[in-house]
Amino acid sequence: MRLLEFNDNHGGANPRPAVLPQKSAAKTARKSTAPKRARAGKKQPGQVFPINGSNAIKQPVRRSPIDLEQLQQRIEVLERRMRERANQGTKLPVKDLEQLKQRMKLLERSVHNELWAAKQREHTLLEMLTRPPLKTALNKRLQRFVGQTLPRTGRWFKSSGQGWWQDNQPLWWPRLAGAWQESLRRAREY
Repeated sequence: MRLLEFNDNHGGANPRPAVLPQKSAAKTARKSTAPKRARAGKKQPGQVFPINGSNAIKQPVRRSPIDLEQLQQRIEVLERRMRERANQGTKLPVKDLEQLKQRMKLLERSVHNELWAAKQREHTLLEMLTRPPLKTALNKRLQRFVGQTLPRTGRWFKSSGQGWWQDNQPLWWPRLAGAWQESLRRAREY
């Protein structure tokens, strides 16, 4: 049986390897001059890995609010250009008209989306304003518990107890009365 030899460097807690590998002089020279690089599988303390790919957590894209005045100005500019072309007598190409229709639909959809989001935010804020503060809500619940729940519970226990008393009295009352009569008779006889 072989005894383990313990390293004195770490307080004797780590056993020494049985065979130490021989290092070549070229490897040791190259190793000493080259900077240490992190292995692919191990992370060094303080080293940060970038998040790439589909596993990255994406922040929701917040669109800037639509400026209705600027949108109105853009529509006026487009209408003016169309009138100028129509006055010059040149026909607008179908492609340009289709592109303009698509732009208008996109702008209209974005305006509708912005209005819907604003209505949702307004509705949420109004709900938050109508909701009472936590202290008030807790006080109301406590008052309801003390004023309604406790008396109802007490009445229920009282009626249940009276019902049990009425239901079970015929079972034990004759036995109690008979035992009492028997004890009185025995007391008289002695």
